[in-house]
Amino acid sequence: MTLFTFERNLLLKNKVNFLFPLLLIVLFAFPLFLIMNLLIQNSMN
Repeated sequence: MTLFTFERNLLLKNKVNFLFPLLLIVLFAFPLFLIMNLLIQNSMN
């Protein structure tokens, strides 16, 4: 295993560690956003 591939794997790991919580936030916030929209529309009618 060369230093180059090691650094690349490390970079990939950092990207995953950064993107994974972001993905969780999006997955959690999106349905919440839809529910809020439905509630607002229902209260307007």
